[in-house]
Amino acid sequence: MLPIDFGGQRWSLLITSQPAFEARLNDAEARMLAVAGTTISLLLAILIWAMGASRQRMALALAETDRVNRELAASEESLRALFETVPIGITYHRADGGLVRANPAAERILGAGQEALKHYPMSDPAWACIREDGSPVGLEGMPGYQALVRHEIVQDAVLGIVSPFTGRRIWLRVIAMPVETRANGTLAYSLIEDITDKKRAEAELDKYRRSLEILVAERTRQLESANRDLDAQRAEAEDLFNHAPVGYHSLDAGGKFVRVNDTELGWLGYAREEMIGRSIADFFTESSRLAFSARFPRFKETGHLHGMEFDMVRKDGSLLPVVIDATVVRDAQGNYLASRSTVFDNTERKERQRQIDVLNANLAKRAEEAEAANRAKSTFLANMSHELRTPMNGIMGMTQILEFDVKDPDQLHKLRIIGQSSRHLLGIINDVLD
Repeated sequence: MLPIDFGGQRWSLLITSQPAFEARLNDAEARMLAVAGTTISLLLAILIWAMGASRQRMALALAETDRVNRELAASEESLRALFETVPIGITYHRADGGLVRANPAAERILGAGQEALKHYPMSDPAWACIREDGSPVGLEGMPGYQALVRHEIVQDAVLGIVSPFTGRRIWLRVIAMPVETRANGTLAYSLIEDITDKKRAEAELDKYRRSLEILVAERTRQLESANRDLDAQRAEAEDLFNHAPVGYHSLDAGGKFVRVNDTELGWLGYAREEMIGRSIADFFTESSRLAFSARFPRFKETGHLHGMEFDMVRKDGSLLPVVIDATVVRDAQGNYLASRSTVFDNTERKERQRQIDVLNANLAKRAEEAEAANRAKSTFLANMSHELRTPMNGIMGMTQILEFDVKDPDQLHKLRIIGQSSRHLLGIINDVLD
């Protein structure tokens, strides 16, 4: 018994022999028939088995095909849903710009339904396509047309269009590529994005940027002008500092020169690099050095020094008497930073003081001489007053006595003349002595 699966059923093949057939098994013909029958039976069995296996494989192939078709249908449904719901516009165009298909996002962006869009190919002047620089774009400049002609992807093309349906200018960013379709051949597959708001924002940003650039340019101009004025003021201040009729210098916390003007350098005969970094005490006489060492610590505490006289030593060894006024510069915490000093040349004042002292000495001498002369004059006048008035008083007294004794008119007249003349002369002597 031989089992055989066929047509979805399991079959059993039973082969038996008749007695007459068995009796003839010893004959050669019978043996041949037996061999032939057996062979034919085997071939028939193999054929039946092969047919069963082929049908089984066919059933499996049909089942696989059905599964693939279901998956393709599901994939197509997903792609259709994606095409219908994606927020980016998708269009298929022919080379002449005619629309073949558009998704709802593209219809919303372009302002009309798919059927209406098919009546307005992108080559239609109603779209008024322009580039970002405002130049017009014909069919040859369309991203879809270029993708089909070049057989390559056109990336991030920006177009401005006027929708024939809404009359509104919109800006699109387009990616286009060629695709092969069974029904329509090679089409331009385009992804479009409405960037009108973004362009408007960019335009506003450009306007603000331009305004900002103008403002920055104006502020830069003002700053440059202020810097020029500041440089001029700094140069003027530097000129005033260096060519002032008085000396200026700054000292650090150790009393070393930080800065010194040309006037003071000229007075002392030193170059600037010979003084910067050195202590001011190095340029004093010994007595002035001691006075400075005693006053400088106190000066850093009080912050003020006024009318302090020092003797500085010039490079040639001669002395320069000076008067120094100084103030302390402190930081926000009150710490000593430096000092600012004004140096006055005291040479002329010293010379004038010397001359005044000489004059005073001369005046004192002359005053003493004048006093001696005055004392001599007083003594002389006292002597003269006594020597002159005594005789005159005698003459006047005797004349008056004679006037009483003389009776002769002529003599009396003469005596009176003598008396009058004596009194007049005494008045003159009194005036002279006074």
